Amino acid sequence: MKNRTSILVIVFVMLLSMPVWAGASGSGDQSQTQAKSQEQDQIQDQTMLQDQTQDQDQTRLQDQAQDQDQTRLQDQKQTSVDQAVRDQARLQLRERLRISEAAKIQQQERQSTQEQAKAGSFSDAKQHWASEQIASAYSWGFINGYQDGTFKPDGDISGSEGIIMVSRMINCTNNTEDTTANDTEIDLNAVPVWAREMIQEQTASRIAAQSQLYGEEQLNRLQFAVMLAKALKLEPTLNSGENVIFLDQGNIPADDLGYINSLRILGIVEGSDGNFNPDKQVSRAEAASMLMRIVDSLE
Repeated sequence: MKNRTSILVIVFVMLLSMPVWAGASGSGDQSQTQAKSQEQDQIQDQTMLQDQTQDQDQTRLQDQAQDQDQTRLQDQKQTSVDQAVRDQARLQLRERLRISEAAKIQQQERQSTQEQAKAGSFSDAKQHWASEQIASAYSWGFINGYQDGTFKPDGDISGSEGIIMVSRMINCTNNTEDTTANDTEIDLNAVPVWAREMIQEQTASRIAAQSQLYGEEQLNRLQFAVMLAKALKLEPTLNSGENVIFLDQGNIPADDLGYINSLRILGIVEGSDGNFNPDKQVSRAEAASMLMRIVDSLE
């Protein structure tokens, strides 16, 4: 009897304990669910923050790009030349300077020969930005290529090379006669052997004496431009008012700035994003382009 009673008591106690165990198990499941929910919320918050940061970065980059575009437009407007002013300057240039008829005939003859076909086939100039100017300068006899069929458009030019290019262009105009004696002698020992005979030609000799840049040193953009302006006998044009010639004009000597401005007004020299970059070495392509802009201004 006692055993039965004990068994009943044990069963009764177990029955009373079952809801407690069930309750404990349910409480654990709820805790795990809450933890997972919190973890998901944290992940969502982090994702939102990342998206917001990316949006802010993208907006910032867009604003910077817009500011740069506006600055570039302002710079271009600030350094631009009124077309009426340019047309008037070119008209004045044509009144005293023109391409000679003999030069035109020679240029047409070059174009009609098979040799001219070579101008358009310089292996390294076909896709160059100045390919047309290079071909035209070649047809006028201002420039030559190399024996390997290249032109090396991005190559530098020496002082003697620059003088020969400019003198060839001047010799195509009616501006070849100059009775002014050279104030400065030329040291032929400083001239490369291959260029000595050409440098002694009248026009080249005058340009060499003016510039004193007839050696093998490489020319920068400022040196070539001033050499060109003086060979054309341009008068320095002082800038009036608050207009800016070039944004980096502070790097151009005051004595040379007027010549650069005269070339700028004529459209012979250009800048990059409002800068002239006077100390940058002038390339063969840039030199050819400047020479052809002069021809275009005279026709």
